[in-house]
Amino acid sequence: MRVGDGVCRHIEMSRKSSHAVVNLCIAVLLLCVLYTVGIRLTVPVIACRVIGITVHYLSLSVLLWITVIN
Repeated sequence: MRVGDGVCRHIEMSRKSSHAVVNLCIAVLLLCVLYTVGIRLTVPVIACRVIGITVHYLSLSVLLWITVIN
């Protein structure tokens, strides 16, 4: 196996699907990180609201990218 070869290079995807998979992975990563960091941050009410709104936005974003992939 050469350095430039992908593990699953025989899987063919359209350009739209490959971008959607990358965006989905980024949204899931951000959602997990923000949820993990912000789950206990409830003391400043404004920070709690901002984190809550962002978690909801990222959740909807994940659902959107899952829909785009299918």
